[in-house]
Order: sequence, then C-alpha cells, then structure tokens
Amino acid sequence: MAAFQWGLRGVARGRRSPLTTPQPYTAGYTGDVFAAVAELRRQLPHAPLLAVGVSLGASILTKYLAEAADTEGGAGLVAAASVSNPMDLTVLPTGVQRDPQLLWPYLMVLSVRLYHYMVVHWSMLKTHPKLQVRGGGRML
Repeated sequence: MAAFQWGLRGVARGRRSPLTTPQPYTAGYTGDVFAAVAELRRQLPHAPLLAVGVSLGASILTKYLAEAADTEGGAGLVAAASVSNPMDLTVLPTGVQRDPQLLWPYLMVLSVRLYHYMVVHWSMLKTHPKLQVRGGGRML
C-alpha cells in the first residue's frame, strides 16, 4: 500500500501457462522480459523501472541483464535485485543421478509432468518453428 502512495506501480510476470505462443516456459528464456520492458517503456517512457526476480525468476532476470547489456538501449532498468537465485541449475539433476533411489522417482515425475504439459499445450507447441512434427501432428 505504501508503494502505491509513493506513486509506484507494480507489474508481475508469471510462468508461461497457459501458452499463448509456441514458446514454452524455460528457465533460460528472456524474450518475455524484453517484451515487458519494451512495453513499459512505450507506455511510461519517463518512469524509472526497477525489477526483482525470485528463485528461477532471479535466474531469468540475471540472464536478461547480461543479454540486455549488449543491446543499444541496455537493460532499461535503474535497479534490479536477484533474490535466491539458483546459480547452478545443473546441481539438482547431478545430485539425483548419483542416488539410484532418487533417480527413478525423479524421472517418473518429470516424464509424467512433461507429457501432461505437452498434452495440455499441444495445439500451441506444434506451431513452434523449431519443432519437427511427424505422424500428422497428433498427440498420442
């Protein structure tokens, strides 16, 4: 409430579900952040922009800051905070692979959730330009 009284506005970016484009959620995709910053710049050209990312959002924000530093307009932010950033996204899979009792349940849950995600979003995913669809493009 105090932030609103100070004239600050908030914008939230969530995971990409339900899909409205063929780009699925990934911890490395920064296109949504670039689009959000560009749109905020268009609507509020003189407003100072600040960003906070938490957990995987922190990872995406940090990647955005690195990528945007190489662009003409830079990141377009006056400040950014990365909170609880999982700096090494390979630690969990590596740790799970070392323990056979964890590997099988982890792979089962991952497989079922990935299949469910594909079924729910298939109509949008099959239009992705880098996806090669065979067999008439139907999900089993």
